[in-house]
Amino acid sequence: MGMDWSRVVAAFAESGARAHAVLATDAVAAAWDADSILPKMTVGDVGGHLLAVLLMFDRRYDVAIPPGGTPSDPLGGYASVRLSDPSDLERPPFTMPREGGRRVGGRGHMLVTQQFAETLARLDGRLRDDGPDRAILVGDGTVPMTLRAFSTTRIVELVVHADDLAESVGVAVPPPSIDAATIVIEHLVAASRYRVGDARTIRALVGRGDVDDLRAL
Repeated sequence: MGMDWSRVVAAFAESGARAHAVLATDAVAAAWDADSILPKMTVGDVGGHLLAVLLMFDRRYDVAIPPGGTPSDPLGGYASVRLSDPSDLERPPFTMPREGGRRVGGRGHMLVTQQFAETLARLDGRLRDDGPDRAILVGDGTVPMTLRAFSTTRIVELVVHADDLAESVGVAVPPPSIDAATIVIEHLVAASRYRVGDARTIRALVGRGDVDDLRAL
């Protein structure tokens, strides 16, 4: 069953609040058009991607699920989105979030920050009133996933990219809550296990294998 649903919902809200706190800083506003630590993305692009993470969730929430759809496992997608060399940056798994972040970030720091807070509050209320096993359509709008599974991926995105944003502008950010950190770490380790198998994951964890096997993204 995993972590109790109420704790997952609380971890989502906390991760969103943490990301918003970084997004709202003067340092992020001042550096909006400057390069971030992520290749080919400005600070504004990363901020736009954070908002896009929530907007897509909000827009997919009430889309009707076709009959007979089987919810997918998000691990396969996460395990495959890795850089082998710089040319991978031109593959769709990298260009699509980058272009989406740039498009949303073009709304400007003030509007992105405001819309982030509004969308987060709306999603938090909806998740508290919903169940973890309800399916929603994600990705290109054809892939069903349970609310629990997709909420987990949103927590990963919020935690990871809040850190990216903070490091890009040199501001301190508190660590995520214990539950949020647990969700992120367990998801990323599971993605590594999905990609390279248990034996290689264990060897990498104890320092006797390729440490790159642990890089889930």
